[in-house]
Amino acid sequence: MPDITSRLETTGQLLVRSGIEIGRILNSMIDEQAPVTAALKADVMFLSRLVSTDPVEQQVTLAYSEHKPANSAVLAAPLQSNFCNRL
Repeated sequence: MPDITSRLETTGQLLVRSGIEIGRILNSMIDEQAPVTAALKADVMFLSRLVSTDPVEQQVTLAYSEHKPANSAVLAAPLQSNFCNRL
């Protein structure tokens, strides 16, 4: 069984590589202007695009939706899940 130091080294490397890969995927979403959705309520669907990412601050910026009630629902939600299907 590997000791804790070697496990941390491996895990740390995986996390760095995962972060880099996540950054690449998010940047390609921006380049492709891929649609991003968030299902908030049964009758409201937020549809937008990813505008920018900040890996250091671990933040993403989404554009406003064209549907004002969806924007209000996103801002009022304490937590949301966003989805994107890229081809």
